[in-house]
Amino acid sequence: MRLSASKNTKATRFRGACTRTGPDGTPTSGCKCRTGNPYRHTSEVQRLIGWLKQVFPQIVHWFDDPASVMVGSLLLRWPTLQALQKASRKVLLKFFSQHNCRSEELIRQRIEQIRQAVIATTDEALMQTGLLCIQNSIALLEIMRAGIRCSDDAGSRMGRPQLSV
Repeated sequence: MRLSASKNTKATRFRGACTRTGPDGTPTSGCKCRTGNPYRHTSEVQRLIGWLKQVFPQIVHWFDDPASVMVGSLLLRWPTLQALQKASRKVLLKFFSQHNCRSEELIRQRIEQIRQAVIATTDEALMQTGLLCIQNSIALLEIMRAGIRCSDDAGSRMGRPQLSV
């Protein structure tokens, strides 16, 4: 599959690996897969936050990065506030520990806030649509992260410095 590139380079994709070659056929730095549309990730994060604000606004306040892997895992496991509130303290402690949240004070505050939180909406249509869109955004963000990691790994093998997201 060919990707658009400047007229002096050719970018190709083969079995998920992206390489860019110059006119003489030697590998060059830069990957169109990585830089093709830098705003896709940001756009998807904003879409996720928009839906969270409508159906589960507490997430935006409890976590610094609502698009993090930990928040994605939490939302896939407990998609609603009611489901999260049913989780035992022990299960939540284990979950946060497994996701490298080691601050006991922060974990205690989050669990306390989870127990005291109030449902944002009872509109069933909004909830169902929101949950589906949130799950889709989480899946897309994970795919984007995997693609960025793959691209960064390929770039580092060619001597290009890694970019961070």
